[in-house]
Amino acid sequence: MTPSGGIHVTWAECVTRDVFGNCILFRLMYSSSLGGSIFSATEKVAENTFMPGVYDMAGDGVGNVSIAYATSGFSGSTIVHARVEGGHLVRTSDVSRTPANQYAVHAEVAIDPAGRLWLAWSENAPPRPSNIFATMSADGGQSFGPRINVSKSDARPAGVPVIAFDLSGLPWIAWGQRSPDSSYIRPMPAE
Repeated sequence: MTPSGGIHVTWAECVTRDVFGNCILFRLMYSSSLGGSIFSATEKVAENTFMPGVYDMAGDGVGNVSIAYATSGFSGSTIVHARVEGGHLVRTSDVSRTPANQYAVHAEVAIDPAGRLWLAWSENAPPRPSNIFATMSADGGQSFGPRINVSKSDARPAGVPVIAFDLSGLPWIAWGQRSPDSSYIRPMPAE
């Protein structure tokens, strides 16, 4: 729910199944409502082999919605940002800019009090350990800043990164790592 009173819903549905009944192609859908009595026509955000359940959504103060999800492929994956304005998908962009043969997963998106978008994800290139990356947009997702390696870790981060803001609006990213099991939190630059 956004501060403007909008209810925003996303879900994944199966489009194609293999001979064993496993879903191999998913569609990510979106719909919205003001007050919950009538919902808008459904809007297709994406259709690919991304992993359902591994996407995130955040709304700003005027009802715009940002959705982040991982694409999936045999030779790598990337994190995509989808922007919904006025109930309609207006643009998508590759925010992780993941190099070939690397895998970006566990997308997280949040909007700070100033309206900036923050995205974080886990990325690895087997057999190397994975790292937590982040990026920021100050223009509603029309452009994104550089990839920031948040964890710079020799260990393998586990779980999804989490973005939160302190009382001053400064973004912090938290994540867990294995070997040894630990939790970490780091502030991000405000600009």
